Amino acid sequence: MADLLVIKNYQKMDKSSFILLALTVIAALGVFNLAPESNTEVSEELYQYKVEFENFKYQFARKYEAEEVAFRFKIFKDNINRIRKHNDD
Repeated sequence: MADLLVIKNYQKMDKSSFILLALTVIAALGVFNLAPESNTEVSEELYQYKVEFENFKYQFARKYEAEEVAFRFKIFKDNINRIRKHNDD
């Protein structure tokens, strides 16, 4: 799961874009309180999904209203799980 933290094409990102992405992820973690509080597998997994979701939003310039974020996050997470299940088969 550590590979989820890798930002694809990071060589192509300029410094200010990377800083903006990092600040966005940090802010999102604070707003949603998704930083792992313990070493439980569930909270780490949720944290990884959230980081991947933030990377997705940045990479594809997605912007959601505050009330829509949780709904879009669930769709994103379900799609990731579907892809992983398909790839494992």
